[in-house]
Amino acid sequence: MVVFDRVTKIFGSRVHAVHELNLTVGRNEFLTLLGPSGSGKTTTLMMLAGFDSPSSGRIELDGQPITHLPPNKREMGVVFQNYALFPHMSIAQNLAFPLEARGMGKLAIRDRVQKSIELVRLGDHLEKRPGQLSGGQQQRIALARALIFQPKIVLMDEPLSALDKQLRERMQLEIKALQRQLGITVIFVTHDQSEALVMSDRVAVFDHGRLQQVCDPRSLYDKPANAFIAGFIGESNMLAGTVMSCQGGATNVSTAAGMIAARTGQELSVGGAAVVSVRPEAIRILRDDETAANTVGGTLQELIFLGDHSRILVRVGENTLLSVKLDDKNAAAALSLHAPVRIGWSDADGLAFAANG
Repeated sequence: MVVFDRVTKIFGSRVHAVHELNLTVGRNEFLTLLGPSGSGKTTTLMMLAGFDSPSSGRIELDGQPITHLPPNKREMGVVFQNYALFPHMSIAQNLAFPLEARGMGKLAIRDRVQKSIELVRLGDHLEKRPGQLSGGQQQRIALARALIFQPKIVLMDEPLSALDKQLRERMQLEIKALQRQLGITVIFVTHDQSEALVMSDRVAVFDHGRLQQVCDPRSLYDKPANAFIAGFIGESNMLAGTVMSCQGGATNVSTAAGMIAARTGQELSVGGAAVVSVRPEAIRILRDDETAANTVGGTLQELIFLGDHSRILVRVGENTLLSVKLDDKNAAAALSLHAPVRIGWSDADGLAFAANG
């Protein structure tokens, strides 16, 4: 439905906010643009919306170029981080505004407003003003307003960042359910990796203006394309070292924690700098009679209770801390701070990447 073809955006004379972006978005897809601050994700969204123009390249919607089309001609609904509701208008007036701007008749507007407010389950609030609503309710109204003129696509720029954790998690599920119910295309910008994993059909990861990887959430978590993504998506222990051997998809890396065997995550050279990524949930505490492909001894530095699970930090050598997720409450309760502990994981649970990747 949407195609970015070699799109570049340069601010000033040197700053590449987006560099040679090639990206397609399918019809009825929920695609999240994910990355740290300054990675280019919001600039990409603003170029698609028409609020900013590419320095070069081409953007298409339904096979037609829209690079030079003004925002009001693109038929896209936009939900901003601050909701952008008119504070002096009632909720009904806020919802009617985009329809009035398109010259729709009063009866048709009234019908559309009623259907829209019912969609977000706030039918009792039409005569209120935005300041009388909670943050979650304002977010629902902003979403209803973006949908009310039945746009081809809805763009959302960090719309949940101002909400508290519980409300944010509830809104994530509500927005995703609404997208499926209506069968609409959504492009969603966030810097929150868990939000991206929960909501998306696919996730496009940006860093320093470049698209790093685009795929479904599970593949992104299990098969990151490089060290940046491995460290950015979810939690990961990153062990730096030197490649000692690399053959047949298996790599051995000499690190401060010892020789580590891992899967090869990308092309590596013997003698080159590398980093091994290991998820905390992949590491287990070893009994005295147990071994693993990677066995590491250390000292229990921290024990953190997190309700449904616990985390321990194991100090290996002077400067290396490894995080381990424990689902077994009894196992966590049996541990003692500053006591020696052995941990291990399989070679299949580690991924080796180039250190500069």
